[in-house]
Amino acid sequence: QAGGCHSCPPEMICSNVPLDLESGCSPLFARVVAHRISEYGSRIPSRPTFLSKKAFSDPQNKIISFMESSMLLLNSICGPGILVIPMVFQQSGWVIPTATFILMCISSSLSATFLADTIARIPGNRRFALRVEFPCIFDEFFGSRSRPMVLAMLLACFYSQILASILSSAQVVDGLIVMVSPHHATYALRVLPSPALVRWPPPTESSLNVSVAFASASLLGAGGRRALLPPPCAAGTPFAEEGTASLVSLGYVVVAAAMLPMGFQSLNENVGMQVVSCVVSLGLLAEFLAHFVLERGLDPRRVPAFGDSYGGMLGSIVFNYCFAVTVPSWINEKRARVSVNSSVWASTAMATAMYLAVGLLGAMAYDHVDANFLAALSSPCTPLLTRISAVAFALCTITLSIPVPCIMARYCLEAASAAGGGGGGGGGGG
Repeated sequence: QAGGCHSCPPEMICSNVPLDLESGCSPLFARVVAHRISEYGSRIPSRPTFLSKKAFSDPQNKIISFMESSMLLLNSICGPGILVIPMVFQQSGWVIPTATFILMCISSSLSATFLADTIARIPGNRRFALRVEFPCIFDEFFGSRSRPMVLAMLLACFYSQILASILSSAQVVDGLIVMVSPHHATYALRVLPSPALVRWPPPTESSLNVSVAFASASLLGAGGRRALLPPPCAAGTPFAEEGTASLVSLGYVVVAAAMLPMGFQSLNENVGMQVVSCVVSLGLLAEFLAHFVLERGLDPRRVPAFGDSYGGMLGSIVFNYCFAVTVPSWINEKRARVSVNSSVWASTAMATAMYLAVGLLGAMAYDHVDANFLAALSSPCTPLLTRISAVAFALCTITLSIPVPCIMARYCLEAASAAGGGGGGGGGGG
């Protein structure tokens, strides 16, 4: 117990023993391994436990600063889920969604900081010197038998984030291809139910059914001042007429080709793109808010205090705050002096303010908002600057968020593999 904690019996595992970072060795680490071996007695596992496979984090990889940390976490929160928030406010009113956002901001921040505290309580990791991924936490406190279930749930969470981002990005890229293509169309390969090459042109002006009667009714008085409600517009969702068919669109192929190499990067190699994405996103959101207020005009009657539909409200809000799975990988590569509490609370507070602003103002600016409000922002009746901003928002915010969960999923699989092949034998052997 020399240099360690004198208040605990020798057989107890106490995290008060300091980590000797200069020598790269923890005086507690050997005690913990010896204690674990003593638990097995003569039944030493044929496959080593996670604890014996821990690796120290390379100090050269711990380079993510406070600003980069806050922007990385902010991007993890403000992903594709922001597209549905204006519809949530129109359907559920502003009282319950606002209270839910505030509650989720507080609870998710506490969850992330408590998770960081749990990581620090792993013996020998008081200063985050060990590389501990999300499944490793469960291995340490619940045993390796929990590993398959934890990995399955974690990968399902990552997959849902990746899938939502890919779908939104592919649709926007298909719309961009329509804009720049000389044929004003994009294409897709239908896989199911019957293979075929499908062509999608955007809605024509005649298909928007803008009648002369509506145009005349939209003028008020002799001065010819337009009413707040514009003619009905629709940008159209690419290949929506295909229904439930399985498609591989040209936009999907472009997104996959652009994002696939980034999925093989490390988190600190990709953080520069996350900073660019965050800065551009803040500027584009400011343009959207200006469009809502100055171009569209706000009508508070479109957002009642209490709505008539709450079915999808909770899921739409909670989905955006599942960023706690990002915390272990981020802690492994952040600078030692970067505060976990400051980074987490700063990013969640800013993200919640962005959600409330976009949700409330976007809902007040339109009579009816679809699940993807970028469709309204990129419609033919929207100013050119806003249409370009909508495409840029999808590319810079949603598309660039795809590599982060891919990287973390790879980290977790590598950690599980190093711990003993991904599951199976706990306590008594593999």
